[in-house]
Formats: sequence, structure tokens, C-alpha cells
Amino acid sequence: MSYAMRSVNAVLGQDLSTELSLGPQALGLLTAAYLLMFAAMQLPLGIWLDKYGARRVETGLLLVAAVGCGVFAVADSVGLLFVGRALIGAGVSACLMGALTSYRLWYPPALQGRLASWMLVAGISGSLTATVPVRFLASQTSWRMVFIASAVLFVLCAIGIWFTLPKALPQQSAPSTKKISLLQIFKRQALFATIPAALVGQGGFLALQTLWAGPWMVQVLGVTPAQSAFYLLIMNLVLLLSYLLLGVVAPRMNVGTQRRFIFTALLTMSASLIVAALWREPSAWIIWPILAVCSTGTMILQSRVSVSMPREIAGRGNTAYNFVQFSGAFVIQWAFGAVAQLAIANGYATGTALGAGLATLAVLQCLAALWMWRNWREAKDFDSA
Repeated sequence: MSYAMRSVNAVLGQDLSTELSLGPQALGLLTAAYLLMFAAMQLPLGIWLDKYGARRVETGLLLVAAVGCGVFAVADSVGLLFVGRALIGAGVSACLMGALTSYRLWYPPALQGRLASWMLVAGISGSLTATVPVRFLASQTSWRMVFIASAVLFVLCAIGIWFTLPKALPQQSAPSTKKISLLQIFKRQALFATIPAALVGQGGFLALQTLWAGPWMVQVLGVTPAQSAFYLLIMNLVLLLSYLLLGVVAPRMNVGTQRRFIFTALLTMSASLIVAALWREPSAWIIWPILAVCSTGTMILQSRVSVSMPREIAGRGNTAYNFVQFSGAFVIQWAFGAVAQLAIANGYATGTALGAGLATLAVLQCLAALWMWRNWREAKDFDSA
């Protein structure tokens, strides 16, 4: 459900723009409201997960997501849409972090990469439903019905978690770790080495996957909305299969192999974005599944950060990383729309503006790969994890 809500505007963006007369900047800001609140929730979320456990935190937040879907479904203005989207972002902010924190407490370090990858298989299945199935439901009813149905499903998810997850915390925080501040967590070398990659690597891919991939295909490549939904379905299916495979391979990677894998993935993503910016034929949709495969490298990075943290602060460590990557996704998603709007106002084509954005992101990802390569080599807590 979290991933479905994250990606749904890539398919419904045209419907929203048409009914409510939204320009690229308004659509980008509206969609990014999810990412903004999602990122803002990460810092307090880590403290809550360490203190109260995933069962209590996740159940309450999913009910907030249900309210957000209800607000979005009945909204008739950009302001209400923004509020609804922000509530959804806040409500699903613990969906992955609650799982990763619990895994860190309940399972050995060697399994963290596999568990994280396979958890994302569940997430990507949500992204799959936010393509052709959502397009079909919206065409048969309306985009508002999509969010009404989502509100009901969020309530059912909350009920399921409350009654099925263990009531007791796997492990209480040790006294020596309760006073560890978020600033101290950010200063840990393992997290410091990942910040640029999280910002423009996974953050950049999220910004494109959850919104701009759809408009790029329709407005620049010239495909129909139905074709775009189908290509997004393929992209997310490739992403799901990549995470399945990564779950098998990850436990067999040593630290050096993981570092080379992530470095190669970031550079390949950067090169693919350059190709996407220059190749503007309908057949260029094939670049997007390649980007999806490359994005999986950052999950290995996130699992390494997780196991580098003491078990008692797993929640704060995971959410600190997530805060970084979703802050990057918010800024990039909003910036794409703002730049496109400005370029169009000055006589430039939408494809030219968005293409320049893709090229800029590619350069930043290349620099992030170099930063990670250099600083990971010096990060002792990576190798000792």
C-alpha cells in the first residue's frame, strides 16, 4: 500500500491535471507532499520504533494514511489535495522502517540484505498495482474511487498488524544507547559515506519512478497514457524481479563485492539517465527498466548502514538513512516540476527542460558514486558490521 500510494500519481497525474487545471509545478509539488511528510516523519519515527516497537507505531500511522486517502478523494482544491497527500506520506512512513528495524532485532546480520530485498518485493508489488490496474479502475470509475478503496485497505492493514504482530518488543533499548542523539548517528562514518548516494541515487530514482517517468513518456516520448501505464508496469515488474534476485545474491557478497556492486550500479544509472535525456523516441521507454535494476544497489547500501548500527538504535539508524533519501526525492521531484514550468514560460519545450534535469541528476549521481567509494574505504564501522 505504501509503494502504491507513492507511485499512483505517475499514472493519475494526467487525470489530476485535467480536472483541477494543474501545471507541472503544482503537480510536482502536490505529488512531492508525500515525500516531504515521509521524510519529516523519519527522525521522530526512529525514536518511536526503538521505544514502542513496530506494532503500536505502524498501526496508528496506517490509520492516518486512511484519513489522508479520504481527504484526497473528496478534495476539490490544490490545498486539500496537498493536505491529503501529506497525511498519506506521514501515515506510511513506518511501513519499510518498521520492518527493517524488526529484522535487525530478530534476525542475524548475514540475513539483513536478503530480508530487506524481499521486503521490497512486497513493496514493488504495490507499485505494480499502481500502473495498469489503477489505470483500469480510474477509467471505469474515477481517480477519486482509487483513493476511497485505498482508505478501506489501509484500515484493514492496520487491523491485521495490530492482531498478528507480537505484542512484546524483541529487545528493550540498553541504557547506554538511550542517550545517543540523532546528530551522533549522522556522524557515524558508515552513514556519512552514504549521504550523497541516498540523496541523488535512490532519492533521484524515487522522484522519477513516483511521478516524472509517466509524464516523460507521454509528453516527451509521445506514447499514450495507457502505453505509459503498461511501460511503468514493466519497469516495476523488472524492479520486483531484481529485488528477488538480490535477496538470493546479497548474503553471498562480502563487503568489497558490495562496495563494487553499488559503485557500478550508481555509474550505470548515471549513464542511463544521459541516454534517456538524449533519446526521445517511443522505443526509449526501455531505458526505464534499466534504471530500475540499477536502483537496487542502494538497498545493499541501506542494509549495510543498518547492520553497522547497534541493535538498540536500529530504528534511529534506519530512519536517519531514510530521511536522507526521501529528502532528496522530495527536492528532486519538486525541482523537476519547477524547472519545467520556468522553461515552458520562457519558450523552451518540456522535453528540453526535463532532459536537462535528467542530465543534471546523472552528473550528481556520478559524483555521489565517487564520494561513496572514497569514504566507504575509510568507514571502519562498515567493515566491522
